[in-house]
Amino acid sequence: MKVIAGIDVGKRELVVSVSGGPVRSFKNEAEGIRELGEWLRTEGVTQVVCEATGGYERGVVQGLRGKGMAVHRAHPSRVRSFAQASGQGAKTDRLDAQVLALYGEVFEVEGQRVRDRAEEELREVVGRRQQLVEQRVAERNRLEKGLGGASKKSMERHVAWLGKEIARLDKALEALVGGKS
Repeated sequence: MKVIAGIDVGKRELVVSVSGGPVRSFKNEAEGIRELGEWLRTEGVTQVVCEATGGYERGVVQGLRGKGMAVHRAHPSRVRSFAQASGQGAKTDRLDAQVLALYGEVFEVEGQRVRDRAEEELREVVGRRQQLVEQRVAERNRLEKGLGGASKKSMERHVAWLGKEIARLDKALEALVGGKS
């Protein structure tokens, strides 16, 4: 039997609801995540669902997966649509955690496997590279608008710096893929 926990992840706090049971809060830091893992085990939790929050969930996802727990990162807009479809109009941390637990039960989500640190770093470097490429495209597009003077020179310096930084990340990727990290 699956027991699902939903975690509403905040910058400083993790609000956790175990399906049909208690709701508790933990600090979103190493000690709080350790305590959370212990509590989830005592509650018999077999699956955890949280939303992708732009990074605040990384520590709890890695911490729980590192302890062998199955953790599913749900897309926020899907969870919000599910909440609205199930009549949950209000939005509080406690309700969000309960909705996440229910979402996990209804959709029988599966936790993703544990990534090792090298794989996680590879994903982070690829993501950062993509951000810089997008910034460079935006700056080049601005340059095409025909600005002059100090603005143009600033954009040209920024494009050059972005190119160098992208090249550094390319070397880091080569090292990670080649196992030389």
